[in-house]
Amino acid sequence: IDNDGISGDRITARVLDQPATLEIRTLQGNAGAHVQIKSRGMLAPSQLMARINADWSRYFQGEGRWQANLKLPLSSGGNHAKKLHVEAMWDNVTVSLPEPLAKPAGEPLYVEVNADVTDTEQKLFVQYGNRVHTAVQLVTEQDVVRIARGELHFGEGKAALPKPPGVRVSGNLEKISLDEWRVFAGDAGWLSGSGASAPRLLYDLDVHANRLLAFGQ
Repeated sequence: IDNDGISGDRITARVLDQPATLEIRTLQGNAGAHVQIKSRGMLAPSQLMARINADWSRYFQGEGRWQANLKLPLSSGGNHAKKLHVEAMWDNVTVSLPEPLAKPAGEPLYVEVNADVTDTEQKLFVQYGNRVHTAVQLVTEQDVVRIARGELHFGEGKAALPKPPGVRVSGNLEKISLDEWRVFAGDAGWLSGSGASAPRLLYDLDVHANRLLAFGQ
């Protein structure tokens, strides 16, 4: 730490209780000074998912390599967004979610996450190989983070934030099992509310599939 800011190399740390290495720099840009933190390590996706929804961790087994770039503006307020970019390789991870999210260990899968956080907005964009793209806007209420709006898009194309609140599911699939997705949607809370008048998170479903599996058929 000096007059130029904060810097450091080969700093050892723990991320979700797993070892990681950090590099820290203070940089100047058109929008002002910011601290850049680069990190890398190994992580079990189940540990990350458990922080989002405790029931989701059971769908993931194994560990994957990751690297991240975090940008923290030294000026607060306005449009000075905190930006996070994460890349991960899940070669040795087994995913037991419904298709097309399912994958065995040994099958390469590239995962990318980008997050923009300001004083008023939290936006998250996720790429799951070439299979799925997700865009969500998050809000925090009483220290609980929930999805305000978003899109889950299968196949070619990108996800975009919809105007109405709730989650839109769209895209094209070779096959889809409504039975498997119904179970997962229930676990995720997409189809439930806290009462008769509570809004459902899933508001639009526009998915085209060559094969449709439903009611065990």
